[in-house]
Amino acid sequence: MKIDEVKDYLLNLNLPIKKIVFSDRLNGDFSKIMLRPVEIKGQRVYQVESYKGTQVFHANLAYENAVESVDFKNFKQILVEAEGKTISFSFSKGGFKKKEQANTITQAKISTAHNKTKNYLLNEGDNVPIMQELGIFTKENKIVAAMYDKFKQINRFIEIIDDEFKNSNLKEITILDFGCGKSYLTFLIYHYFVNIKKIKAHIIGYDIKKDVVETCNKLAKNITTLG
Repeated sequence: MKIDEVKDYLLNLNLPIKKIVFSDRLNGDFSKIMLRPVEIKGQRVYQVESYKGTQVFHANLAYENAVESVDFKNFKQILVEAEGKTISFSFSKGGFKKKEQANTITQAKISTAHNKTKNYLLNEGDNVPIMQELGIFTKENKIVAAMYDKFKQINRFIEIIDDEFKNSNLKEITILDFGCGKSYLTFLIYHYFVNIKKIKAHIIGYDIKKDVVETCNKLAKNITTLG
């Protein structure tokens, strides 16, 4: 089977899924990627766990976006544990070979409990207008599949900020951005402080280019309107 055929098979698999594991890396940064269903606020989504060395990156996505977020050509093995069967794909001689085996996994055994040990700061479905402006979220706050890598980078950036301020008792903060450019990351910092930490934040951006400053001011107004 070709990669597109495997992907179509997974996207059209009409079975309750326990997990999908991509392993045995061929290329790319991640040694393993696992997709598993979780339930957050009564909504069923898929948690994507991407393993890189000792680091694990997380994202919660709709099933289609979760599957689309994985670069299939980077892995030799794909394992699907679903109700009633286990399906494996092994890469060999330019294509994948599929194998199915019956199992005893039932719907009742498939856990969708959310992993509460991880504090997800930015998820698909969250109302983050700057992510729409960046083209990473659609108007419905769904992740654009082609922008998933950028989504992960932004989440890591927010996590770094949170590591520094999560125990802070600040009530107000002023952010100075010298040579601000389009200030996309600065707007995300603003989102973190105002909407996640509930801290009053002020942004002051400096740039020698008048058109850049005007763009930032327009963007700030657009975000306020969208929010």
